[in-house]
Amino acid sequence: MTLRQRGRAAVVCTFATILLLLTGTAAVAHGGGSDARYYRTQITGTGAAPAGITARVDPAGEWIEVAYQGAGEVVILGYFDEPYLRVTAAAVDENVLSQSTYLNQAMFAEVPTSASDPAVEPKWHKIATNGVARWHDHRIHWMTQARPPVVAADPGHPHTVGSWTVKGLANSKPFVITGTIRWLGRPQGLPAIIWYLVYGVFGLLAVLTVGHIARRRPANVARQPSQA
Repeated sequence: MTLRQRGRAAVVCTFATILLLLTGTAAVAHGGGSDARYYRTQITGTGAAPAGITARVDPAGEWIEVAYQGAGEVVILGYFDEPYLRVTAAAVDENVLSQSTYLNQAMFAEVPTSASDPAVEPKWHKIATNGVARWHDHRIHWMTQARPPVVAADPGHPHTVGSWTVKGLANSKPFVITGTIRWLGRPQGLPAIIWYLVYGVFGLLAVLTVGHIARRRPANVARQPSQA
């Protein structure tokens, strides 16, 4: 590869890098995902829960877990107070006619007609044999891409932005698991677009420098004498 060809390749690579950086910036800006790391969820209580029930949540809000090692059964209620999960010391069953079963599987799930009535008799399907239920629950995390008003007004400091409740029945006796969602506070600095403009300027300077080198002939290359 000649020096000129190497220079052209460097120009192409530099422009490709700039394009990828700018494209990545646009994706983050439109996806709203950059704020997710600044939310935290935690359990604040398990009101009236009998002995044998333990509950945990992922701090990032990805899952909630309920374990039961007592006698009888625990039923976790879904978004519409319908039976959603049944937990015993030896198994976990999921109600396939629960609306929550489908809503927790996908953001835009289609709920079957048979699941439209919260009072419909449950149809249980075993999903675990260890007495520990873990599932994604939309109640325990911030659901929208837009920031809460208090965060939008002051993103640099911590705020409590919501509370949540998951209801259950322990041998037909109601109990609740409660928690909060907090904003940790996001460090304030230069907006991301400013950093990428800086990267773009440095990239352009690199392109101009490489192009200038490619146009110059090396000074130490001796001319070959012409043949008579």
